[in-house]
Amino acid sequence: YYTLRSVDTAGNESKSTKPIKINAGQTTKPPIPTGLSVGKSSTAVKNLQKTLISSGLLASDFKLSNLFDEQTNVALQSFQERHGLPMTGKVDKKTAILLNRLFLLNKTL
Repeated sequence: YYTLRSVDTAGNESKSTKPIKINAGQTTKPPIPTGLSVGKSSTAVKNLQKTLISSGLLASDFKLSNLFDEQTNVALQSFQERHGLPMTGKVDKKTAILLNRLFLLNKTL
C-alpha cells in the first residue's frame, strides 16, 4: 500500500491509501533486474536512473542514458544507505525489490 498526502490552500491535509499490485508469480523481467553495476549498459539502467531521480538522489535534470556511470553509482549507494542496505553500488536482490516497487509506484501516480 502507499499513502498519498495532499494539502489544500487552507493547509488542511488529506490522505488516501491505495494498494500496489505486484504479482508474486510474475514471469516477465522486472524493470530493474539484479546485477546492475558500474559499466553495465541496458534500458534497465535508464529505469534505475528514473527511480533515483524520483527519489531525489539524482538531479531532476540528470541526462538519462543506458550507461551505469559513477553518478548513478553514488546515487544508488545513497539509496541503499537510506534504506538500511549494504552500500555496494550494485543492484542486489533486496535493492532490486525496493527499486522495482518505487518504479511501479511512480508509473501508477
